[in-house]
Amino acid sequence: MTRFPWGTMAPIPYGDAKYNVKVNMRANGMIETEADIDENQKTGIKAAVLLGLADGLAKLASQCIPSEQIIAHKRDIEETIRQKVSSAGYDTRVTINSITCDEASRNALEEAKNKAMTAGTVAPAATASSAVRPKFCPNCGSPAGAGNFCTNCGSRLI
Repeated sequence: MTRFPWGTMAPIPYGDAKYNVKVNMRANGMIETEADIDENQKTGIKAAVLLGLADGLAKLASQCIPSEQIIAHKRDIEETIRQKVSSAGYDTRVTINSITCDEASRNALEEAKNKAMTAGTVAPAATASSAVRPKFCPNCGSPAGAGNFCTNCGSRLI
């Protein structure tokens, strides 16, 4: 078995629809394969992983998932990465250890949050009695609808 780390060398831009700000995401993790592979194959696998990561983040952005909730969709992103790596001809297991935004993006996001709260356009962090209804299911990304449960996967929406 071959096991080696992967990570983003350059940040991947992510459009946070909740606060209308672009954040730069970085991620890292591990790649495992049963086969013995050479350095060229490692490079190919890492490239496919990064393409899959970018695709996974793009899917979340299209679903208007706020950047602060990306880690909750880690398995979805790992599956998108797996599909990309598989389509490149590699049989591997890819895990994500962390997905974070850089310091400048955290500052921009915090400023946007403060501005939105001051303007009254975003409610403060939800409490159990004042939960903010999501537009999309946090589990599967389907439109939330009017009920308390997702009509697609059954997850609780509030």
